[in-house]
This record gives sequence, C-alpha cells and structure tokens, in this order.
Amino acid sequence: MSLKKSIPDGRGNNCCLSQIKEHDAELFAISIDTVQDQKKFVEEYGVPYSHLSDTAKTVCKAYAGLNIAGLAKRSTFVIDKNGKVAKIFREISPERHGQEIISSLQNLK
Repeated sequence: MSLKKSIPDGRGNNCCLSQIKEHDAELFAISIDTVQDQKKFVEEYGVPYSHLSDTAKTVCKAYAGLNIAGLAKRSTFVIDKNGKVAKIFREISPERHGQEIISSLQNLK
C-alpha cells in the first residue's frame, strides 16, 4: 500500500491527481512507516495527497497483506461510494498507475 517506490521521482500518481479528483475521488496512501517517516517522504517528493501511518499493520494485514519480511505489499484499492472494493491493483507500474486508477474510476459510473 505504500507508494514510496511507486513515485520515485515525485511524479507517478501525482500527475493524475487532478483527474482523479474530477471523479469525486480521494487518493491517499497507507504505509507501515512512522508518521515522521511519512512526513519526510511527503515533503521530500512534494506528494500532494495524504499519507497515513499504520505501524500496527492492522489495515495493511486486512487489505494488502504482508510479505515474508513483514512489509506491506504494494497495492491499490478503488473503493466505491458504498464502501465496496471495486478494483484491486497488485501489480503497480509507476509509469501507468495513475492512468489505471482513472480508468477504474471511469468504470464505476
């Protein structure tokens, strides 16, 4: 669920954020990193959306699962207005992921 490696140059999903918001959607990241680490990352890369800290790994275990090292698996969940998971992305390409999110939002309508 962490987008750290998904936006190594500060672009990735950021380029598509305005288009995502046009679909009345919110984008945020959840990571097992501490609040301080999240803050540093957001500031360093100029990430314009919220990063939430899940150091207890509760949300990450429930949604994405953890890998053998105990780290959250990188995943994206598109959740509709009724709270139903409409799309899950497990294979994330930084170059295409923003557009993939937009396409899945378009399919919700």
